[in-house]
Amino acid sequence: MQKFDTFLLKNGREVDIVFPSMEYLKAVTDFVNKLSKEDTYLSFAGEEYSLEHERAWLENILNEIKFKKNYIIWAVVDGRIIGGCDIKVGRKREEHVGTIGLMVDSNFRGQGLGEYLIRKILKIAKEAGLQIAKLDVFSDNVPAVSLYKKVGFVEYGRLPDGFFRKEKFSDKVEMYKNLK
Repeated sequence: MQKFDTFLLKNGREVDIVFPSMEYLKAVTDFVNKLSKEDTYLSFAGEEYSLEHERAWLENILNEIKFKKNYIIWAVVDGRIIGGCDIKVGRKREEHVGTIGLMVDSNFRGQGLGEYLIRKILKIAKEAGLQIAKLDVFSDNVPAVSLYKKVGFVEYGRLPDGFFRKEKFSDKVEMYKNLK
């Protein structure tokens, strides 16, 4: 385990903050399948992922990390991944821009973990030389929009009905934060 920090949830529970490794293959598979069933995040829409699929995904991610094209941290409790945040570096003319993804298990939301993870990944991104962080979010995900504003993101675009999930449309909100 490549633990580099510990975070204390509001309820007093301790969370290990780690970098991805193959050691967490089953844990990450369980985590993404739980989130996919929930249908709350942009990346997942109800599909179930196999261990083999996640192995290929994780091998790719570890390669991106090795070449500084992606920075990822996971939150772990009792060997289970309960949250994660990444910033993927843009290509060519956008290598100074990173796209953020944040996911927290529904049983651990409202405990300060999402804010901790995003602040930590923004710090890592800035230290890596990124100048802008951006993200997309469902307009009806009020807690996420509020969190992003709290940590300094501002809306720069909105695509009406840009997302369809749970049998309804919501606007695609585009946000950014200057890291300079």
